Amino acid sequence: IMNGSSNGIDLGIFSRENLDVQLLKQIKEKINYQRIENDVKILCVGRMVKDKGVEELIQVFIKLIKKHNVHLILLGPFEMELDPLNRETEEEIMHNPHITHINWSDDVQYYMTLADSFVHPSYREGFPNVILQSGAMKLPVVCSDITGNNDIVEDKKTGLLFAARDVDSFYKTVEHAINNRDEMSSFAEVLYKEVHELYDRKIIHKAILDAYNRLLSESAK
Repeated sequence: IMNGSSNGIDLGIFSRENLDVQLLKQIKEKINYQRIENDVKILCVGRMVKDKGVEELIQVFIKLIKKHNVHLILLGPFEMELDPLNRETEEEIMHNPHITHINWSDDVQYYMTLADSFVHPSYREGFPNVILQSGAMKLPVVCSDITGNNDIVEDKKTGLLFAARDVDSFYKTVEHAINNRDEMSSFAEVLYKEVHELYDRKIIHKAILDAYNRLLSESAK
């Protein structure tokens, strides 16, 4: 139905204009959020497991901090039972001073306002809501070129794509995003418009209701 999303995005929640200033302040204090000149905040949201591309992300980040003033914000729980990260990656997340890990939050949109870019290096997806949410928050997106991601992000139009599982491709793409912030902002503006036009939850819910009513009407004949 419509454009692929099963539920759409609540554009009242995922809106920079509707943020609670006090809550934003509390979140900044919680993670000791600071801004210094020319720093770059990169956000990744999802389960901390291998098939979300977290191991490649950490490898890329270690290379990035040698050349750039970057900070990585990871939002999502470790899963030790299913597809766990290797011990080295887990240790890097827990102890690298340039990485902030948050186990869980119901306020993803606030973390999106604190970042300069969103990375989503997953190996497999359905139709990822988190990319739609980033789009609604005008947060530039860099993601793996897989089904689901590339159904939302068009390379060099609404974001940047890189080859999944490929550390070199991932690194070059993120570094391009860091070095070309104006370009990334222009991509984010285009994605923002597309999310509003195609994935507004109210519009999608109406389309689903219309589909049910049509099927009920046809079955009653």
